[in-house]
Amino acid sequence: MNTKIRKFRSTAVPTPSRATYGPATAGIEWDTAFNELIINPDGVRRRLPVDSQVPTALTTNGAIPVRPSANYLITKAGVLADTLAAPTAGTDDGVVITVTSNTANAHTITATGLLDSGSAAVNLLTFAAFKGASVVLRAYQGRWQVVKLVGVTAS
Repeated sequence: MNTKIRKFRSTAVPTPSRATYGPATAGIEWDTAFNELIINPDGVRRRLPVDSQVPTALTTNGAIPVRPSANYLITKAGVLADTLAAPTAGTDDGVVITVTSNTANAHTITATGLLDSGSAAVNLLTFAAFKGASVVLRAYQGRWQVVKLVGVTAS
């Protein structure tokens, strides 16, 4: 029995015509609500880790999508000033967003009254003007938990 799982990268959404069959793909499914790959080999649903997803470029000022879980890379020439809306309590719990700067600019993300960072009154994330500055946020009960900051100030 062949149980080898092939590694792949694809931005295409699996369709019923590409349904998975046989032991090599047993336990792998697509969550259409969140547009994410789910690994379920032993009956326990696990979302594909965000850091293994191909990053989506942030090239213009605007709003960062609340879902699905995603890995974003800031590539805008100049300072990026984005906003992040509130996740939906219950529905979006567990969504993880990672944002990393690939430019040497002091980018900002505003999420007024939505950031739980361990300090009071956090509304703004400001990236140091260096490549590699990053933040990891996890949605829980209508707010964003600040999981990790690297070269980013929460204020």
